[in-house]
Amino acid sequence: MQRRVLSILFLVLGVLAVLAEAAPAMAAAHTYYMPWISNSGSQWSGVAFTNLSTSAAASVRVAAFKADGASISDQTMSVPKQGQKVMTIGGGAKADGWVVIESDQELGGLCFVGSGSSWVYDVPFSETRSQYWVVPHSAEDGVWKSFLMLCNSKVGEIKATVEFRDPSGKSLYTKQVTIAGGHTVKVGVADVCGGSKQASGSIWVASDSLPFSVFCLYSSLETGGRSIAGINAVPVSAFTSGGGGGGGGGGTTDTYTAKLLGSWHFWYTIISTWHDYYTLDTIDMDKNSDGFPFVLGKEDTTGIRAVIASWYPSIGKFALLDAVGSVIYQYYEFTTDGQTITGGYYWQVDPDTLKIISNGYKLYGSKTKSGERRIENYGEKDIVPFDGGILPDDTHDYASESSRSAETQGRLDELLTHLGY
Repeated sequence: MQRRVLSILFLVLGVLAVLAEAAPAMAAAHTYYMPWISNSGSQWSGVAFTNLSTSAAASVRVAAFKADGASISDQTMSVPKQGQKVMTIGGGAKADGWVVIESDQELGGLCFVGSGSSWVYDVPFSETRSQYWVVPHSAEDGVWKSFLMLCNSKVGEIKATVEFRDPSGKSLYTKQVTIAGGHTVKVGVADVCGGSKQASGSIWVASDSLPFSVFCLYSSLETGGRSIAGINAVPVSAFTSGGGGGGGGGGTTDTYTAKLLGSWHFWYTIISTWHDYYTLDTIDMDKNSDGFPFVLGKEDTTGIRAVIASWYPSIGKFALLDAVGSVIYQYYEFTTDGQTITGGYYWQVDPDTLKIISNGYKLYGSKTKSGERRIENYGEKDIVPFDGGILPDDTHDYASESSRSAETQGRLDELLTHLGY
């Protein structure tokens, strides 16, 4: 009993420590969030604020954090009624990050980021956090570049869905981003759009759970990146994915396509056991022949974005193509619950003829944490390193599915075509 009480006590103390580390807080009537600062290279950051009270001094706390949530600085100060304070912040860390300011009186302020005498832009100084945000304008076309800053000042992890819509409101691309508690993440709109050029559009961002802060950085490449502006995101009520023109309004991402998103570890045996690692992170709203969207991603070892997957309800399977290699392309068809490959096969593809050149090899696989080289063995709850031993098998008979067929080649051809082959 004593051991159990001590275990509970240590657990509570551990949780309290995490809460304190992620974003320490004092009792305050007002809390303001600045989702982005940068002191990397020649850049510098500063904050300025005015005490709006006509009757009382403000007790203010200014805390800066690195992008990974580590503390940079934590200061308290008093600002007289209607008084003002300006200060640089986070300079000693030479890192990107975010800021929270707490006050017992209402403040008006801003945050700014500059680079020597070259340029300066401002970052919102706002009490607002929301689960849903809209960036009213963005472009990524070789002349203009856009970046999103997504700041999760809470303790818990969130998964944010970033959706690029064209001027008619139609959703073109979607990317899922995981943001740990106390972290801020910089996301290039080029990554959201899979590298395609977009002259104009809006960005819709949603958290799966906790409210967070969003900011957009917009720059002109014609001036060598010296013309930079901050674009404020607008908090909105809940929305669904823009499935069509005229203002959007389509459904949210279907449950089958959602199962593909994330980092995967595939393995199969051809004399030796081979391992492949993929991250699927961008939903392309173009549809396959079964009416479901394509999902784009990368091969993790090289980082090359020549991976595409989709759900085919006509056969009840997912298909994935890895067109990264120069000697062999790799094609998979499989079933999954979203965490573990529950059945499937792997085929080799000739990069010159784009035809399947092998029979199917039994496929295993599971989701991993991003960049993690681990597998989840069948029948085990814990993720453990693969030790090269005999892989477990299941009882399903895939013999009739392992050979090449015109239908299998047809699905492969569709994925190749969407990648531009």
